[in-house]
Amino acid sequence: MTASFAMTQLIAAGGAAGLAFTYWALRSIGFATRTALVRLIALNTSVYMVFAMISWLAAGLALLDPDVPLGASVPWLVAVPLIFLAARWFTADVRVGRWTDPDGGRIRDALAVGVGAAAWVRRAIGSDEGRPLFGWALVYWLGDLISLGAALLAFRENPGPIALTVAYTTGYLAQSVPIPLIATGGVDAATTFTLTMVGVPLEAALLGVVTHRIFAFWLPIGPGLWSAVSLTRRARRGEGLIGSPAPSL
Repeated sequence: MTASFAMTQLIAAGGAAGLAFTYWALRSIGFATRTALVRLIALNTSVYMVFAMISWLAAGLALLDPDVPLGASVPWLVAVPLIFLAARWFTADVRVGRWTDPDGGRIRDALAVGVGAAAWVRRAIGSDEGRPLFGWALVYWLGDLISLGAALLAFRENPGPIALTVAYTTGYLAQSVPIPLIATGGVDAATTFTLTMVGVPLEAALLGVVTHRIFAFWLPIGPGLWSAVSLTRRARRGEGLIGSPAPSL
């Protein structure tokens, strides 16, 4: 995953490079094409499901915080439950088999992959083998939030944990700006302005976000690139990436 992270940071196009590298890794350890696609989407869905839950919880608590405008919290409170309900409906046992059937053209095949990924996530939640994934995703998001909060404290700004979380999650929704070597620059710009939304001065918000970028994004690029090169060399030598594929759940 560090290799995928590095690819996402170095190459623009909305994180496509990181997704492509993860897909290649899944294929290299023996997953079939469609299974690799399902697993790729499922892994990302798992990570962003935790993100959505953090966003929803922070938005609910933000209703008690006068520094957070309703326009930043209410959309989370409405959208997240609707998405979860839709996913639950599509992946119900009585209909998941029908929706994951790829027969019927490209659109139906794409839908089948998406529903299959959602179904995998639902199984992972109830599986001892899959559940740790969500814990590690939580660690990632909390670590990123702590990094941003510490960066702001360095410039004597402390918006509070709830306001910080709402500003962070709202800014993170921004699409990446296609600038080489700043693949998530759009998120940085959006986070800067969402921090001003909760009362952080623009100058401090910008400095805090840039500092956060150094520690949370640029420093891991070195180990990530080393992992990417190492994995690629091992695959070329026919050694495989790991001993065996991950559990199918």
